[in-house]
Amino acid sequence: MYLHSVNLSGYKTIKSVGIDFEEDLTIIIGKNGVGKTNFLTFLDRSLSFDYKNLYEAKTKLVFENGERVEIITESYISTDSFNKSNPKEILPSPDIKYNLSIAGKPIKLEGNDIELTLISNKIGFENTLIPHRIPLTEFNIVDKPLNFVIEKDVPNLFNIIEAKETPVFLRSLLLNLFISFIGEHKPEEINLIRERTLKSLEEFYVIKPFLKEYTPIEDIKYNDNINIFFDKEKNTTIINNIFLEFKIGGTWHPFSNLSDGTKRMFYIIAEVAFVPSFYLNDETLNENRNKIKRIVLIEEPELGVHPQQLFKIMQFLKRLSVNNQIIISTHSPQILDDIISDPKELKKIIIAYDEKNNGTQLRHLDDKEIAKAEQYMLDSYLSDYWLRSDMEDFKHYNLLLP
Repeated sequence: MYLHSVNLSGYKTIKSVGIDFEEDLTIIIGKNGVGKTNFLTFLDRSLSFDYKNLYEAKTKLVFENGERVEIITESYISTDSFNKSNPKEILPSPDIKYNLSIAGKPIKLEGNDIELTLISNKIGFENTLIPHRIPLTEFNIVDKPLNFVIEKDVPNLFNIIEAKETPVFLRSLLLNLFISFIGEHKPEEINLIRERTLKSLEEFYVIKPFLKEYTPIEDIKYNDNINIFFDKEKNTTIINNIFLEFKIGGTWHPFSNLSDGTKRMFYIIAEVAFVPSFYLNDETLNENRNKIKRIVLIEEPELGVHPQQLFKIMQFLKRLSVNNQIIISTHSPQILDDIISDPKELKKIIIAYDEKNNGTQLRHLDDKEIAKAEQYMLDSYLSDYWLRSDMEDFKHYNLLLP
């Protein structure tokens, strides 16, 4: 299943936007301040059915998978919600109205629960937003050691797992760790606990070949010095000092030693190439690990990345777009040259612009722009059209012609 088109309204500069996407890779370009970040953020929240503090949002998500699936959502504040709200709250949580149809047939919701209804109708999709900043600085295992306590046979990891900004790959690793430690532990099992810890985290090693091929990172591993303590009085197990190490130039480094560009490349590859096991059932885990299609939204993948390494990252994304629907926003003309090699791929480009009184708008290249882009591709580079001509303003220029 892939996202065919969306209509969104009611979030910051997104007053009313409609656009369709390519099944594999779409590139959104546009000047600063036109709302690219707002659009990707709102799209991610719409795909996650996260309408907290959105009181007048309307969304229409259209998916294709042999048949058309439409999900129409409207958030609003009703009189009842005000009556039931906490007096200390400025505004109550919005009420949500969903409409679902499959192949043109309306589907009755199970208790107004859209996610449960989708599951019961065997419809599933996953979405990930990779923002332009690196959100790893607050999270364990990557840039600082993970320390946790097992109390009453349950690890205290859910505060990290459930954190909204926790990357998908890290959430999956911690969930594996959580599951592996549910149960009784004995002081004499230190070596067994250490083995169990490392075994539950090995799933992440699936990204090693991608890191080696597309980044300066030659290898990754978990540190060997994991500390395990038992507090007999409190009947707790304390596990400290779990973190990743990165091999670059033949030497092992902590994440803090990596350049910002390398950190960015690691984050992108980790989120896109790693398919968490909770997306799969036991029967399909090994067979379908590389076949799961997700919707991945990426803000400015070029930030902090050397042009030569950016080329590699674009080749990685183009390769992974076979199994993932990837939507990128960018200010880098190089990305157009790296991704679009055939005039037929010009439909992958979306131009974002700000329209007076109507906020953020999105559009594809029109016929004249496509013809001009093809000529640039023939004579020089597509990026020259963006850099040296009127690619972003051509539509408005056309409106002024007699």
